[in-house]
Amino acid sequence: MLKYSEIAKGVYKITNVVNAKVYIGSSSRNIKERWNKHCSHLKLKQHSSQKMQNDYDKFGIEVFRFDVIQRMDNKSPEEILEKEQFYINLYKSYGKNGYNSSSIVNGGNIRNLHVAIYNKYGEFIELVPSCNLAVDKYNYTGILKNINYNKQHRIKLISKIGYAFVAIKDVENISNTIQVEEKDKRIIVLYSLMDDKVIRYIGSYKQYLIYYNNKYKTKLNASSKVKNMSILTNTNGYTYCEQNSIKDLYKHQGDLMCLCCFDSNGNFLSKDISKTFASIRYNLKSGSINSCSRANNNHEFKTKMRTYSGYIFKHYKLSKIPKRINVITGETLLS
Repeated sequence: MLKYSEIAKGVYKITNVVNAKVYIGSSSRNIKERWNKHCSHLKLKQHSSQKMQNDYDKFGIEVFRFDVIQRMDNKSPEEILEKEQFYINLYKSYGKNGYNSSSIVNGGNIRNLHVAIYNKYGEFIELVPSCNLAVDKYNYTGILKNINYNKQHRIKLISKIGYAFVAIKDVENISNTIQVEEKDKRIIVLYSLMDDKVIRYIGSYKQYLIYYNNKYKTKLNASSKVKNMSILTNTNGYTYCEQNSIKDLYKHQGDLMCLCCFDSNGNFLSKDISKTFASIRYNLKSGSINSCSRANNNHEFKTKMRTYSGYIFKHYKLSKIPKRINVITGETLLS
C-alpha cells in the first residue's frame, strides 16, 4: 500500500468487486495521480471507459478497488508500457471482461486504439488495429483529426477521402452501420443553454466562418469556436454548435448549475448562467448577488437570505429548479 506522500511508477489495476471487471493502467510519473484522475473523470461523467462510467453511476466509487500490481520506479516509460500490455493480456481486461478500451496498450494515446472504417453510406468496411496503421493503409494524414471529431459526435463526419474513421473502445461490439454526414452539409446554430432552444440558424460551415469573422472581426479559423460535447459554455449561456449534435452536445445538460432568482414570497422569477447576467437583469451589484447566493447555497437563510431589493438568489441544477421555495429555510415547496 502506498503511503500518502509516496510517489511510485508502474502498473496498477482497478477492480470492480461486484462484477469482477478490471481496468489495467500504468504511469511513468505518479500512479496515485492516475487514480485521482479516474475518480475525477467518473464524478464528472467524462470517463473514457463508458462501461466503467455506467458501473460507477450504478454502484458508486465504493465498489472500485485500486491496487498497484507492479512498481517500476527505475524503469523507462517504454518498459512500463510493455509491462502494462503484459497485464492487459494476463487479465484480459478488455471486451466483456473489463474496462480497457482496447486489447492493445495505448498509454492514453488515441492513436493506438482500434479504428473502424465506414464508407460514405455509413456501412462498416473493416477494423484496423491502430490509427497509425490506418494512416499507412489509406495514405491519408487527416485520419486522427477525423477520429477526434467522430469521438465527440453521434453523427460521424465523412473525411475528404470518402470514409469515416471511428475509434473503437469495445472491439466485440462494433456497429455495422452508423449515421454519417458530409462537412459542407452541417448546419451551425447559435444555441441557448438556459432556454434550451436555437436562437439563430447560421448556415453551413463555410457560412459560419464568414459570419463569425464578420461578427468578431477576426481572421482566426473559427472552427475552434464550435463546441463539442463539453458541458462548458460561454459565460452568456450561448454556444455555437451543430444542429444535429445538440442532443450529444449536452448529454448532462440537466446537471448544469444556474443562478435562480425568487421574489420575497419565494416564487421563481428567472434563471441565468452567471451573476453577471443576473445583475444586468435586475440592475443589482454583482457583489450583493454573490453574497446572497453564497449564503443561501450554504443554507444560511435565516441570517442572510436576500438582497436589499428583496430578491432571493440560489443555485440549482437546470433539471431541478423549483417553482417556489420556503423563504425561511430555502426548501422546495410543492405548490
